[in-house]
Amino acid sequence: MAGASNRVSGFEQLKAAVLLMLSVFALSSCANTATEEQQSEVAAVVEGREVLASAVDELTHRYLESPATLGQTGSTLPDLEEEIARRFVLNYLIRLTYLQVLADELGVSTDVDSFLDVALGVVSPEDFAELNMNEEDLRLAYVAGDLSRQIGLLIFPEVAVSEAEIRSVYESEIEKFQEGWSASVDTAYFVSRIAAEQMREAVSNGHPFLQMAEEHRSEEFGSMGVVTSNSNLSPQILETIGALESGETSEIIQASSGWLLFHVNSREYMSEVPYSEARETLLAILQDQNRQRLFDEWFQSKLSEANVEVAPVYGIWNSESGTVRSS
Repeated sequence: MAGASNRVSGFEQLKAAVLLMLSVFALSSCANTATEEQQSEVAAVVEGREVLASAVDELTHRYLESPATLGQTGSTLPDLEEEIARRFVLNYLIRLTYLQVLADELGVSTDVDSFLDVALGVVSPEDFAELNMNEEDLRLAYVAGDLSRQIGLLIFPEVAVSEAEIRSVYESEIEKFQEGWSASVDTAYFVSRIAAEQMREAVSNGHPFLQMAEEHRSEEFGSMGVVTSNSNLSPQILETIGALESGETSEIIQASSGWLLFHVNSREYMSEVPYSEARETLLAILQDQNRQRLFDEWFQSKLSEANVEVAPVYGIWNSESGTVRSS
């Protein structure tokens, strides 16, 4: 099912690697302020392995300073006070540390550097910046995701999925398997038509699209990520993007209160994928989803039995919930 599997961009794959890290921040917690003088060098000890307070502080700082947390992007990172964010980060690092403990016990390892080389090689700097993470954040996210996947395969090698489930997913997402196209697209918005025309002329002379958008003072510009023929956009915009080949820039499109330009960095045309070809890929996806659910339940059960000690300034370890709480 090469046609269907290629419908996910490198950027979307990179986003998927980050999901586990972001989901861990959703853990419930109660605030408990800690001053720098009060913090010990060790925030927690998980089965004999230390989680340093400096690591908690560093990740908390990056989290709070991310554009998403500061309200500068459309991301959905929670807006947290520093003391609560510190507790969320400690919960994350405890879980990651225990995951590594289990991986060592089971003989499971992961090749982080190889992944980073590939990921950072196929994703543009602009796309990577949209993740609101640096390379070390990505490293932690990938370790968590890959170890959980490998342990899940080891603990739950066989996961049942019915034919009806596979057929249901195919039919509910039929548009993904129809003939169409996908494209990596940048866009720029101008209030002034003259400014939009000047930028388009500059791009037509070979200058980089996003660089010209900035130099010509576009009100908003950036990557749209991957747009497909089935994206939830207006028919006019889809028709405009659909008519562009790789490296081409659109004519100026009038918006409700300004003017838009679109630039296609790369394009892929996709043929229809019948159920017979899509089945094996969908089966693997559903098995992975069910296996991840089983792994989450198994991991939570193991964590509740783990030997975890937390520095009092951060709160008290609640083994039942697998989180640090204030009381």
